[in-house]
Amino acid sequence: MAAETALAAEHPNYAYIDALRGWAILLVITCHATFSYPELPYPVHRLTELGWHGVQLFFLASCVTLLMSWHGEMARRGRADTGAFFIRRVFRMTACPCR
Repeated sequence: MAAETALAAEHPNYAYIDALRGWAILLVITCHATFSYPELPYPVHRLTELGWHGVQLFFLASCVTLLMSWHGEMARRGRADTGAFFIRRVFRMTACPCR
């Protein structure tokens, strides 16, 4: 239990980032659904075409988490090793078949 608390303190979870990601996913799904249903009324179709903004929103949320991670490393260690930081990011983003 103490290890979980220490891990949670080291890697906090921000609900607003999860909410941004959720909205981004919904926007992208809406955009794709627009083209699956061409009989949608014109106002609905125009509104759902704006779903492509979801991709930019998702990239923005990812950028915020990347910068927060960098800032956290700077706060913990007083410096950040650029190479090691980005290598850890690559391993976090890629699937690891060893788990």
